[in-house]
Amino acid sequence: MAMTFSSQGCRQAANDLNKSANTLDSILNDNLTGIIARVKNTYRSETADELYAAFDKMKARFPDFIKSVTDCSIYLTETVAKAYEELESTASSKIG
Repeated sequence: MAMTFSSQGCRQAANDLNKSANTLDSILNDNLTGIIARVKNTYRSETADELYAAFDKMKARFPDFIKSVTDCSIYLTETVAKAYEELESTASSKIG
């Protein structure tokens, strides 16, 4: 992902992160969970039960991971992009 160092570049990066968070949410919570559920209905063994337990433990962390990506997107938009806007405005007034 190429990014320019500007308020516009920060907003684009934030938008890309937000899209990625939505994609991750779909992959982790829908696709992967569905696959594990189908496997769980098919394979029964002690090792498989350990795998399912490990997946369930990991799945509990999915919301935290997605929130972190979303929070980064929000930070870029609300903090970094605004700081660049101020810098760009100050630079424009000094030049122009």
